[in-house]
Amino acid sequence: MTIKDLLKLLLGVLLLVYIIYSVGIGDILNALLKVRLHFLLLAIFFYFLLDLGLSYRVYLCLRWLGHDIPWKEVFWSHLFGMFLSNFTPGRAGYIGITYNLRNKAKIPISESMSVIGIVQSIDFVVKGFAALLGLSFVLVVVGGGKIVTLGLLGIGVVFFLSISFLVLMWKDVPFAIKLVKKFPLVGEMMGGFLEDMKGPSRRLKNKAPIFAGFSFLFWLMRGLEWTSIGYACNIPLPFIVFWLLHPLLTSIRYVPLTPAGIGMFEGITLIGFSLFGVPLENALLLSLFDRLDNILVDFLAIKEFRYL
Repeated sequence: MTIKDLLKLLLGVLLLVYIIYSVGIGDILNALLKVRLHFLLLAIFFYFLLDLGLSYRVYLCLRWLGHDIPWKEVFWSHLFGMFLSNFTPGRAGYIGITYNLRNKAKIPISESMSVIGIVQSIDFVVKGFAALLGLSFVLVVVGGGKIVTLGLLGIGVVFFLSISFLVLMWKDVPFAIKLVKKFPLVGEMMGGFLEDMKGPSRRLKNKAPIFAGFSFLFWLMRGLEWTSIGYACNIPLPFIVFWLLHPLLTSIRYVPLTPAGIGMFEGITLIGFSLFGVPLENALLLSLFDRLDNILVDFLAIKEFRYL
């Protein structure tokens, strides 16, 4: 871990401590005592189903690229990447799946990275539209506020990065590759790697509608997961609120200022749910349990560290 990573971790921890202090430890403990565990177990079940679906999408992509690998092995590799993403800025640790697949199944990193890049970019485009719906919902129901500014900023970044990657992979943009190759120290290596990714990415281009369908299905599952966590935390809002707020609030996790958005995600979750009259301590518990249920399920892949 570098000094820069330690500073990001410190920033996230300080933000989280400040939020906990501001909400009040006593209020948080009182809300914690009222948590309904059966809904938390239901949330864990929905998240596990989501991981099955996400891994199956990667499995299909690898099959379309000609790799004969069992879905079970892809599932464990995916879960391993998800586990790493819970502790890395911008959730970048998910790319650990590419090294896992290379060492376990001899799949070239350029091909698995193409798969991850394409499906994640389409995911982000769908998530961007979903976040716009969520933002519109907030404006109609409760009006504006800080969340509108933060939401627009996050959505803009998501759209820009996703569409830029898809254009780079699917279109001939030689000046972009030349620009990357001019980067000091690693430019030539990065430029060559991006060129290697173009072939596999273009072979998956005609599958884009299928990927978008998967992304919508996974958004629904995330809505069910969040509704379950919300009910566990005694937040009696309808499914549509959790469903539309999820992409809007979770987008901040991809901002690489703290590991997986720690501190920032909890803060924006408090802002978002407070607009609907949810007590701060309940909203904070939702954000913490969302992070916890992800880590608990993803931890099952700890055995995959042997393939790094």
